Amino acid sequence: VSQSRYELDTGIYRPAANTLGISVSGTQIAYFDANGITTVGAGGTFDGSVHAANGNANNPSFSFTSDQDTGFFRHQANEIGIALGGTQYATLTSTTFSITPVVTMASSLRVNGTTDSSNKDTGAIVTEGGLGVEKSASIGGNLTVSGSNATISNSAVSTEAYLNVTNNQASRF
Repeated sequence: VSQSRYELDTGIYRPAANTLGISVSGTQIAYFDANGITTVGAGGTFDGSVHAANGNANNPSFSFTSDQDTGFFRHQANEIGIALGGTQYATLTSTTFSITPVVTMASSLRVNGTTDSSNKDTGAIVTEGGLGVEKSASIGGNLTVSGSNATISNSAVSTEAYLNVTNNQASRF
């Protein structure tokens, strides 16, 4: 048998105690040890599904070598959790994307909804807490205010049509 039929620099070997290495063309591409499999300097290509443990916020299923408490995990059936520093900050379901605590935007947030709002529980954006607007707000449709008072501080209300207040008081101070 001639030497050209053998690849002496490709194969399985023992790079350290309790470790099984794999090399191709003299370069280690992966090794197995007590922590599992590690690929060295290469990614993985899969022709099929990849299944991982459910994980949790402290130990996400898909995380990073240098930051193992940040990543993605199975929150519960059909839900993905997103963890940062071991704390769950977001949940993605088939109908919602929930973020806790505060979202800071460097630019703008656009929500494309087709739902017309007829009360406080409908519409493209529904908030269970207060809504604060630091700068100007522009409303392209109708504005409905429900509750006992509508208060305008240090500014004015202008309308192109009419302002209708029923069973409430609008005050300016």
